[in-house]
Amino acid sequence: MRSSKIMGAVAAGMFALTLGVGAGATMSDHGSGVSQSGHNNNGTSQEANSDSLSEQANENAGSSWKHGKGGSDSDQKNEAETKAKSENENGTKQNLNQEQSVKVVNFRDGHDNGHKKGHKDDHDCTCQNHDGDNHHDNGGWHPGDNHQSAPIGNVSQEGSNKNGTDQKANSEAKTSQANVSQGSGGHGDVKQSNDADTKAESSNKNSTEQKLDQKQDVSSGPNHGKGTATSGDVSQKGSNENWTEQDAKSSATTQQVNVYAPITVWGPAPSGNVDQSNNAKTTSTSSNDNWTNQNLNQDQKASGSGNVSQEGSNKNGTSQSSSSYAKTQQVNVYAPITVYSDGGAKNYTSGDGHSSGGSVHQGNTADTQGSSTNDNGTGQDAGQGQTAGSAPSHN
Repeated sequence: MRSSKIMGAVAAGMFALTLGVGAGATMSDHGSGVSQSGHNNNGTSQEANSDSLSEQANENAGSSWKHGKGGSDSDQKNEAETKAKSENENGTKQNLNQEQSVKVVNFRDGHDNGHKKGHKDDHDCTCQNHDGDNHHDNGGWHPGDNHQSAPIGNVSQEGSNKNGTDQKANSEAKTSQANVSQGSGGHGDVKQSNDADTKAESSNKNSTEQKLDQKQDVSSGPNHGKGTATSGDVSQKGSNENWTEQDAKSSATTQQVNVYAPITVWGPAPSGNVDQSNNAKTTSTSSNDNWTNQNLNQDQKASGSGNVSQEGSNKNGTSQSSSSYAKTQQVNVYAPITVYSDGGAKNYTSGDGHSSGGSVHQGNTADTQGSSTNDNGTGQDAGQGQTAGSAPSHN
């Protein structure tokens, strides 16, 4: 598509020059310029939020405050798997290829009068005022003028790839567990346990690839008269620009509670075994991954022109923020209260010297991890080739 437009522009300029020597046709002193412009622009914004919550509770409340005779076992258990995951993935690929070929041709070759007269006799010509003593310039044919060049305007080529990516990922996972056993007396065994697996994970992944290839060839054909077939300034400009911003936050919280608080008044003290345990795995992970690759290739050839310039640039900026928060809280409470009760003082003794007689086991196990990672890789490659020279002249 771009090549056809360029060739069309060049062909249009050549066609205008050809018409300039026709009957009644005129040309301006300068031909129109040739320009080529191509751009790839992309913007991506991603946001992912996750929130997960588990709440669990067990409660056992006895009713006998005198001569407590409760003898049944009590088993309370909570299990939870709470996960929150937020993830953004983005891949951007930009390719821009430009090829520009412009040839400045002098359609008014300078011939001497005798050679022109010979051409007049041998060939038909529709040029106005065409005789052996008349010559043409940019405005048509006029008697006695010198042969001039066929100039063209400035020739420019511009291309750019621009990309911006904004990613945000937030995750929060929370688990709350509670076991409560209270009331009077009790001779049975009591078992309370909480088991939780709480995970919060946030990640951003981005890959950007930008490729820009430019090829420009501006040349002037030979001129056999006075002057030179020239063009204006020749310029080539290409750029790759990329900006990536990543923000990942994760929070994981686990709370576990076991409470055993029997109260007995004027009765036998609790004599059953008590087993309390909490087991938690709390993990919070945040990560940002970014990969950027920029390639810029420029090839420029110019002859018989004004100023020749070539400019290429690769620009990249990356901002990454990653934070993780992991917290585990575990509590075991065993607090029997006996008033005027019988029982051996084995594990816990109240103010009056009487206590429960069963064994007590309390245990907490926690695996709490917080991890934050930022990974970034950038590759930039710029290759430039430039050749400039003057067109031959055979004056």
